[in-house]
Amino acid sequence: MATRGRELYRHFDSAKNLLYVGISLSTVSRLSQHRRTSRWADEIASIEIERFPNLALAAEAEKHAIIVENPKWNRVHKPFQTTKAVSKKSRRNAWKAKSLHYPFDVSNVARRLQETTALVARTVALAEHIRLSGGAETGTFVSLVLTMKPAVSSDELRLHELFKAQPPETAPRRRILLISQTTDHAPGTLVDQCEFTLITPSWLSRLCEECLGRRDDYDRAYEREILPAIAGFSRLFDSLAIDSAAS
Repeated sequence: MATRGRELYRHFDSAKNLLYVGISLSTVSRLSQHRRTSRWADEIASIEIERFPNLALAAEAEKHAIIVENPKWNRVHKPFQTTKAVSKKSRRNAWKAKSLHYPFDVSNVARRLQETTALVARTVALAEHIRLSGGAETGTFVSLVLTMKPAVSSDELRLHELFKAQPPETAPRRRILLISQTTDHAPGTLVDQCEFTLITPSWLSRLCEECLGRRDDYDRAYEREILPAIAGFSRLFDSLAIDSAAS
């Protein structure tokens, strides 16, 4: 698979002071995100773009530019310049401000995506026939109906674990719901069919992009942690669609 190139961009104000340095697959798309979420975006008067063949080279150039050129609004790669004249309280406030600059926990999102994918795969492994209902490409959720193999008990199926799987938390009080509306079976009973709704990969990708797009290191964090988790979920979803078509 071909490696996707990256753009290193510099934002300047009207006096040609460097405001911000970043990397992105698309500087235009990233600019629209800055317009929505960055308080300094109204200061942008001009942009310079350099193109690199891959993420590693762009990231190294970004780091060097931030250290050497000292853009006003970057935080990553800019060490705090503290002296004896700076109080402990000031240093604590500086660290707090840096922490608040990253409101989303991408590791949390990736981990919970992987955990839910594993739970769905475990449940599907006990099914004999699969049926998907809904628009997988354009919809938000699909209905998944599983006809179980003979003699599968509710204790073995453990649907309550699937339903109670922790949703990815992309911000305080904002979570991505992956599973909903599972059927309920009494403990110790044989299950011939179960049903639950499952988020579609397209909708999951869109929510992740929207919720995590405010990070300064969005492109790197997304590619490093979120994209592999979504890819694993998508492979599972595609296998369900194939099995459903064959049933």
